[in-house]
Amino acid sequence: MLPDIDTLDVDNLCPFYMVVSSDERRIIDAGSTLKKIIGSDSIGGLFDDYFSVERPKNVALNSNEPINLKQAWVLSHRPDKLNLRGTFIPLTASRALFAGTVVVSSANTLKDHNLHIADFSPADPTPDLIILHRFRDMQLQDQQRQIESLTATIEARDMYSKDAHTDELTGIGNRRYFWTAGDQAMDAMPSNQIALIIIVDLRGFKNINDTFGHVAGDKILQVIAKRCKNVITDRDIAARLGGDEFALLYFCEREAESEQMIKALRSSLLEPIQWEDRQLSVRASFGATYVTDNLCISDALKMADLAMYAGRKLDEQGNTVSWFTHELGKSLAYRNSVLASIDDAITQRQVVPWFQPIVDLEDGSLHGFEALARWHHPELGLIFPDVFIEIAAEAGCLHRLDALMLESSLDQLKIWAAAGKHYIVHVNLSGTSVLPSLECTMIDMLQERGLTPDRIALELTGTNILNFDQQTKEVLDSLSAAGIAIHLDDFGTGFSSLTHLHDLPISGIKIDRSFLINYPDNKRSVALVNTVLNLAQTLDLEVVSEGIETEEQNQWITSGGSHYGQGYLYGKPAPQIPVSIVPLAGRTNLNVRPEPCACCIARPSQALIQNSWQLGVR
Repeated sequence: MLPDIDTLDVDNLCPFYMVVSSDERRIIDAGSTLKKIIGSDSIGGLFDDYFSVERPKNVALNSNEPINLKQAWVLSHRPDKLNLRGTFIPLTASRALFAGTVVVSSANTLKDHNLHIADFSPADPTPDLIILHRFRDMQLQDQQRQIESLTATIEARDMYSKDAHTDELTGIGNRRYFWTAGDQAMDAMPSNQIALIIIVDLRGFKNINDTFGHVAGDKILQVIAKRCKNVITDRDIAARLGGDEFALLYFCEREAESEQMIKALRSSLLEPIQWEDRQLSVRASFGATYVTDNLCISDALKMADLAMYAGRKLDEQGNTVSWFTHELGKSLAYRNSVLASIDDAITQRQVVPWFQPIVDLEDGSLHGFEALARWHHPELGLIFPDVFIEIAAEAGCLHRLDALMLESSLDQLKIWAAAGKHYIVHVNLSGTSVLPSLECTMIDMLQERGLTPDRIALELTGTNILNFDQQTKEVLDSLSAAGIAIHLDDFGTGFSSLTHLHDLPISGIKIDRSFLINYPDNKRSVALVNTVLNLAQTLDLEVVSEGIETEEQNQWITSGGSHYGQGYLYGKPAPQIPVSIVPLAGRTNLNVRPEPCACCIARPSQALIQNSWQLGVR
């Protein structure tokens, strides 16, 4: 017994089928093509009202005799004399399936019933089908159209595949191609060969773009891609991963061959590139690793990338190859663990603010605090922001981290305010959080806690607002108009620019600790800090100097006109701030002493958070 008709793909196998009830002899269902011919209104009608039996002779379906399955049936559709040839197949005790085809008796049969070759099954069982010349022409035409359609589909697929796996600018493979083709090449690699992945990251490329324009930059990338391709064989793979980063997958039988290839690659990339009447030179950082059997290409790329960045920190000039090591592997595993946990850590509020005091240098009183994110991981221990903030950005949840730090800092402000301590808190903000909704969010958060806007200052680095647009400016303008201070953090380092001071509502700057650390030996740093202080005084900007660790630094920065100071001289960041803090009348009364915080008392073995302190507590 065959399965129920609803579970069969009969329409594709036999487009001219019917389902007939065995008791009432009614047409229960019909194929889409047959239904087009006999009409949908025939469904549910009596079989004998629509069809007569031409063969076998003298047999009618209106009798209760069982159907002879061995016989071939020819049914004639009464309204238009269309003949169907086929057999009856039992489906259930009360239903039978007629599986058949159209008998083409003349050249006009198909035309009269608006039929085409596509309406027939590919395996149409009609050995006595009369195919006349006209029908043959129609068949050939349909076949030609099918061939043309199939050819166009194949060409479109091939073109799409090429576009999807080719870097448009350089003509070599892109990142997707490197992954897919690389894994396929690794699967087919003979057992006597080894595979090497090397990442090439250009140094100084942005300067070329900025100085000579993007046309020159494009030329550089095209030449570098060609040189990468020229040092490998056809069986190897070269791709542009994006920006100014390239990757090569190289196959060889001995490590000495890979060393020769790397030497040739470095030598080739060092050669100047002709641009108009100039000779342009680029440097590069290289990261390399051998690909073992248990590695996929994407993992090997991460390892080579990690090696490249590790070497880049140690090699300012570039052109040195850094290899992935076991120590870097442990670092990668640690980073992956942090990456896997960061989202839950934010959701579960494991990331908390530690507060470092900011002192008014005029009278030595406590002005406020900077909120610094700290994460005590249940397994990895205390994780500092130089690790997890970059990872949070990679995971796409940096804006959620900013929101958590803002909420937690304002909660602490509310506690202080309830105790009569009205401090100001500086909170770092990433560029991803500078959204049109930020002003309303900030005002709502302040009002919910009964705080005024002048209790908080948002610190942004030049990197965070490097490519600020009109929307960024409007958001910062609205925050400033609402009374929220906007400060430029780490001024003098990274991408800090006078443009930021000119175009954005910056009310204060923070001088980076790197300018104070070598005072008074580094005369250049001293001169730069004095210049910045003079500039701030001219522009009426508040100045916070961070990294003050000695009384000598304190006296210098105070005499130079810095309004506020921050550093270990005044206090280290701490996870718990007592509400008994009182403003101090003079710097000599500033008392910083270690004291275990609540979390240390609960877990005395956690030595990483023994930095809690109190200010002015007797």
